[in-house]
Amino acid sequence: MSRNQRVAVALVAAALVVGLAAPAIGGGEKQSSRLGIGLGIPYGGVGLNYETAGQAVPTLGLGYVPGGVGWNVGLRYYLKPPGTTNINWRITAFYGVNTILDTGSEYDTRTGVSLAIGVKNAKGFDADLVIPFTNVPAGYEEAGAALKLSLGWRISG
Repeated sequence: MSRNQRVAVALVAAALVVGLAAPAIGGGEKQSSRLGIGLGIPYGGVGLNYETAGQAVPTLGLGYVPGGVGWNVGLRYYLKPPGTTNINWRITAFYGVNTILDTGSEYDTRTGVSLAIGVKNAKGFDADLVIPFTNVPAGYEEAGAALKLSLGWRISG
């Protein structure tokens, strides 16, 4: 098993543990999970993002990117308990597809860790500033800004 595969397995396991512990961390209140649609790394490119309820939650993104399927798993921490404010800041660590390479005739994807700071509001809007960390192979140049913007809308939760 490669190093990246071990990291992905560890992150998925940690996300499951945090998800199971979320009611205890969030004070045991019954809250709904959240599903959103959007653009950016948290959504696997153009796609969906799911997270469980609570203050410290696992998150999963699945979507489309040029070159195939985009995905990300991560842990998200809200600075205030859910339902206590109309605007809630958050920090997130992701692992998954965070780079798309144009090889001339097709696209290739790369995985790595991404860190984000973001906000959600009570009306359903989500926004994150994301810094992806990945190794771009020799002969390729990274295009675009080092800081990526992600925008989404929660359709449930």
